[in-house]
Amino acid sequence: MGADFVGVGEVQRAKDVLGKCFTDDMQFEAIMPPAYTNLNFRTSGGAEGFVNSANQLYRSLGLTRTQHLISNIRVEKTGPDSAVVYSSALATHVYPNEHVFNATVKVEDQFKRIRGVWKFARKTMTVISLTQAGAWAP
Repeated sequence: MGADFVGVGEVQRAKDVLGKCFTDDMQFEAIMPPAYTNLNFRTSGGAEGFVNSANQLYRSLGLTRTQHLISNIRVEKTGPDSAVVYSSALATHVYPNEHVFNATVKVEDQFKRIRGVWKFARKTMTVISLTQAGAWAP
């Protein structure tokens, strides 16, 4: 949800939403397939750092909106205040002409419980595939 707010340019709204579920020092890493390694990136600094990096990437690619769908969620508690969550995602990225590229993704999230609240401490997103589709023509 927060990344999708970035997708439509609602940067402050994304920071507000993600600030509630990211630790202040949350780290994010995106690992792309071999042909797209120029898009790999890392960021830290919690919601502020993630949103600023994602916004810069989305704007540089000319995207107008995104949608991230999460599935196949598996939670492994690693301690009284820590857990690792594995999931899959399909991320749709839309251009002004409605052309899209889709990314299939494997995600590993490390969580910490801070004052009774579970928060993302680290997110590693490994892109498995990138595909393109033209706009639908009725």
